[in-house]
Amino acid sequence: MRPFTVEEILEKDIATMDQPGILESTSPSLKFFIIAPPEVTTRLSRNQTKRASRYYNDTLNEESAEIWLHRGFERMTYNEGHTLNSTEADVFLVAGYLHLNSKITQGSTIVEYYRKRIVDPTKPHLLLMPSWNPGRSGEAGIKSLAKALLEDDVNLWSVGFERNKFWQGVSPDRIVPVPYVVRPSESRETLKKLTSNERKENFVFYSGDLRPNAKGWAGCHRDKLIYPLQNRTDMDVRLVGKRTTGKRLDEKEYNYRMTSSEYCLILCGDTPSSRSLASSIVYGCLPIRVGSRLRGLCEPPCQKGWGWNIAGPENSHLPFPDRIPWGKFPEVDEMQFTEAGARVLNDLFLRFDSNKKEEIRSVMGKVQEGFIYGWGDPVTSTDFGNAVLYTWSSFKEILSDRKK
Repeated sequence: MRPFTVEEILEKDIATMDQPGILESTSPSLKFFIIAPPEVTTRLSRNQTKRASRYYNDTLNEESAEIWLHRGFERMTYNEGHTLNSTEADVFLVAGYLHLNSKITQGSTIVEYYRKRIVDPTKPHLLLMPSWNPGRSGEAGIKSLAKALLEDDVNLWSVGFERNKFWQGVSPDRIVPVPYVVRPSESRETLKKLTSNERKENFVFYSGDLRPNAKGWAGCHRDKLIYPLQNRTDMDVRLVGKRTTGKRLDEKEYNYRMTSSEYCLILCGDTPSSRSLASSIVYGCLPIRVGSRLRGLCEPPCQKGWGWNIAGPENSHLPFPDRIPWGKFPEVDEMQFTEAGARVLNDLFLRFDSNKKEEIRSVMGKVQEGFIYGWGDPVTSTDFGNAVLYTWSSFKEILSDRKK
């Protein structure tokens, strides 16, 4: 039985749809029903694909997460948890292209659209529209939608690139961390070969923007972390993008550095999370977390600033903890690194022998596709990674823990 298209879902009363031929013995423990995006965005993505593709191609990768997530969950089978009968759903997924939609129509009608389609507000509703800063979230209408549904007493959750209520409109403990969007330019086969390349032992790579706002917003001083380590032969670390810093690497060169280096630094920014962690997993570069911010903490020199939350160790920003033993991955103290980064790295190299490194590489190889939403154009591609499957698994695990 082929899946119904979004247009068919919009035209039919899903509650009356039957799904013949599904065996009870293979049904999952939880089923989800997708509250589809408004028709205006469906029409845009289906019948004006060039316009939608151009939009997502010209914005940050993170804005495409909304369509990758919707299309990924839409293609999942009944046996994987996707039901087309809203009356048997345990979870409702609220899909939508609000970043895209904010450029072509008004947000107020979209809020009303979703409010009218709530079937059972007591059941978990998971927003599938992660944003990447509070301003963009407001423009796209994500926070307005969250506020409206919470006012209607909807049991509301959200996915997010970090547990940040200013981005997603719900409390940090109700945000499911998902990876930032990395769209590999290589094919699946080429990527596998690249990540298995021989790497320079203990060679460290980092390339990132100075992020001057991070100093006031988060107590994060990338210049103090990186400048003392520049011009060394055992690492390639640089701050890029401004006249006073180095030249920004193009995507091909950046990916090459990740696939030829053994370690990649994961630094603080305006907020705790960044795309660097997802990129390092995808390209097989062992991530070194500098500081404990990704674990939800704010230890010195971190200081609480504008637009983010101290989530606490019980609400880590690290995605997929049900599959990834993050405690095995290297982390160094941020204050110590600021004072003596080279010495801190040398001490880490002594602790992480070949067996430890191989153990982490094995984990990274197994979960690599969990950090990939898909290859190619998010509007038309049929080549998906496993980010959606991992997200669903992670959310089910969270719900299970809450019931205990």
